[in-house]
Amino acid sequence: MAVQTTLKRSFIGWNVLYLIITLGLGIWGAYDYWVKYPQMEADADEFQRLTDQQQELTEKSQNGGFLTEEEKQQYSLNEAELSDRFDNTAPQRPAAYDRPLNFWAYFIGCGVLGAPWFAWRLLTQKRLGPRLEDDGSLVTKDGQFTADQIAGIDMSKWMSKSVARVQISDRQEPVLLDDYVYQDTYLIVGSLAHRFDPDEWTEEAKPVKNSDEDSEDDPPEETSSDVEPRFNEETRETST
Repeated sequence: MAVQTTLKRSFIGWNVLYLIITLGLGIWGAYDYWVKYPQMEADADEFQRLTDQQQELTEKSQNGGFLTEEEKQQYSLNEAELSDRFDNTAPQRPAAYDRPLNFWAYFIGCGVLGAPWFAWRLLTQKRLGPRLEDDGSLVTKDGQFTADQIAGIDMSKWMSKSVARVQISDRQEPVLLDDYVYQDTYLIVGSLAHRFDPDEWTEEAKPVKNSDEDSEDDPPEETSSDVEPRFNEETRETST
């Protein structure tokens, strides 16, 4: 029976989610790097400038100097700005690592590299995946291979990663079958694995359990000699 695999909804869903996350982190990193942190630095510098100027004017006044009308007006303006704009509290200056972190990790890592990668996966992944024909030939993006060309299948990573590698005669690179990406890939993998190792794999790509393993999985039955008699306190007193 022919088996046609199709792109999994879970594959589409996860890649769309990752695309949204990485794109959002990239925009966040860009905003912090070019807008938020420069504004924080500018506010901190302005607060420092105003407080230094206020201190100079205050020291001049306390040391017997006379403030000009322009200096008095400047002192009042500075005092109002420190109160209204900064609430007389020094703005927090960004840490030395904040801007590099947002630029390289979020903007570059997520926005420039991550988001396009997931978008590329969604756009380039074909809706129809590998196909196993009735005659045993395998059709993939790498080409079409007859049953005679299929030399074997590597199942070493199937149980851990749902990935199998089909070995093709006269071809150095194996053909990858990934059950995470395409629906019903396990049917193709199971058919090939059962063909080459019928004693180890079923047609559903599940390991074959032999009778010894089944007997080990079943708990041993209790015999009469294994069961110890149990008495409660009342029975024990009656028997004595």
